[in-house]
Amino acid sequence: MTITYQKGDLFDHVQHGDRIIHVCNNIGGWGSGFVVPLGKKYPIAEQAYRKWFIGENFLTCPHISISNDKPTLGNIQCIRFHERGELYIVNMIAQNGVVNDNNRRPLNYEALYECLRKISLFIPIDKTHRIIGPKLGAGLAGGDWNIIEAMINSVFRGNQVTIFEL
Repeated sequence: MTITYQKGDLFDHVQHGDRIIHVCNNIGGWGSGFVVPLGKKYPIAEQAYRKWFIGENFLTCPHISISNDKPTLGNIQCIRFHERGELYIVNMIAQNGVVNDNNRRPLNYEALYECLRKISLFIPIDKTHRIIGPKLGAGLAGGDWNIIEAMINSVFRGNQVTIFEL
């Protein structure tokens, strides 16, 4: 299955069983891009991310052993809770630092691929679950959407993936 693109606010379209995926940095920063509205709608996502950086991990998916890994490139943190049914938010550490004059493309493609691979291996995904997100890694992280899109199609072939664009 190819990626479906949908115009509008992702948060107005969350459904039972969705897996919201997005890119985070490896320095504990949460304050720009997609994470701003994500943290407002689901404060637990930001709280879990910040606790991860100080060595605490709470409300993560109990069946995913990798959720206790350190927040380094290529690792994921999965937050599972029951709003509108079962919902997962996955913080993917695929951004090395933040964008600045010396770091024009903080997205790390290898780390992003590893995060996507871990999601496909460890988070239950079947025909009843959508994988949803923004154009992850292609905004502030500076990634090339054509490369990212190919990764998503490769890892999640056969699954329903919806990318939201404002």
